[in-house]
Amino acid sequence: MNIQPDIKHDSVGNDDGSFGGEDFVLTGRSAWLRIDGYSLFISNKPQTLSVMLFPLNEEADDPIDEINWQKDLTPS
Repeated sequence: MNIQPDIKHDSVGNDDGSFGGEDFVLTGRSAWLRIDGYSLFISNKPQTLSVMLFPLNEEADDPIDEINWQKDLTPS
């Protein structure tokens, strides 16, 4: 599974693994999420993070919208 529950932190700020919310960690390179009549594609490439929105069952078509972020490759 490419998305796992975040057991170290949840959406209400509990760091005890009590799952007060639904926070997840992308553990693979990509994942699809169904939201009502839409599909959300999340991609984690070495230099880019991308999110694309598609109508459900039209995932092979162009996305309705997409956002791409260039990762900061500068060491901190």
